[in-house]
Amino acid sequence: MPFRVYGNKFRCFYCTSSFSHSEDLKEHTKTHESVNLIKTIRTSVTTLVAKLDISGISCKLCSENVNDLRVLLEHLQKEHDVKCSYEALDYILSFKLSDDDLKCLICYESFSYIGPLLLHTHRLHNQRPYICETCGISFGAKGALEKHSQSVHPTKSYQCRHCEKKFTAIHRRDNHEKRIHDESERKCHICSEVLGSIYIRDTHLATVHNVWKSEFKCEVCSQMFRYKYLLVTHKKRVHLKEKNMTCEICGDKFFDKRLLKLHMVRHSDTKPFKCETCQKRFLRKRGLEIHTRIHTNDKRYVCKHCSKAFVQMASLKCHMRLHHENNPS
Repeated sequence: MPFRVYGNKFRCFYCTSSFSHSEDLKEHTKTHESVNLIKTIRTSVTTLVAKLDISGISCKLCSENVNDLRVLLEHLQKEHDVKCSYEALDYILSFKLSDDDLKCLICYESFSYIGPLLLHTHRLHNQRPYICETCGISFGAKGALEKHSQSVHPTKSYQCRHCEKKFTAIHRRDNHEKRIHDESERKCHICSEVLGSIYIRDTHLATVHNVWKSEFKCEVCSQMFRYKYLLVTHKKRVHLKEKNMTCEICGDKFFDKRLLKLHMVRHSDTKPFKCETCQKRFLRKRGLEIHTRIHTNDKRYVCKHCSKAFVQMASLKCHMRLHHENNPS
């Protein structure tokens, strides 16, 4: 059973309900049995270490009782030929929750409350000695804990030294002052223009002076990207040909949710985009925008051989095949 800690209370992993007794938490957690655990972990876990109650843990395949997670993984591999990753154990803290006696499962020291037990576990056995006394999240550095406390559990506000704006954390105030009030940070070093923000300055340098603050090069095709996440996306989509999203209707695969969503329109009978001039309807907004050029006589695609213009690229390509297919120029 995954769980959280808030002060000296047990908190439900799925909602904000808190309990003084572990048995009450266990009964409450049963009401969330229909919740998708994997999806909840991906969307709500804010720490690298998960807390699990393993009291009464057993194998679901043969009902054999085990003592801890490592024994369970060994049992699954040996008895049921299930492949398991022992690396997952590095991101899990195991507890056997009890209202009578809480014990550290590593050194068996006893505790009366979950808070001191959690503090003991992180400091002695998890190499993350700095723990938030409010929510139980641990950190490897004191500065990280202070930053977390100021941001998540603020006790006072920090006013900007140049304006009336206030912030819940010192680093947020400092970032604001640097971004808004320090002109040297927003000044273009080439033309001396002062821009509205650091981001606008970087964009100005790239678009006006062709100076990029940082570039990431694809080692496969040498294409350059301003941000690393764009390079990663490019490699997955273009070179690795990843297609992890599957249409449940026709089975076609797509790179991401956006492309799948565009595809799903094909399976819909609705055409939500209507031309106000001729009432013709379209599946996509882009289709309507291209169609509207007919009514405005927007012939933007011009033949380089005879200068004839067309509304759509498809019409120009058709024209080229019919009239200029053998034209060498």
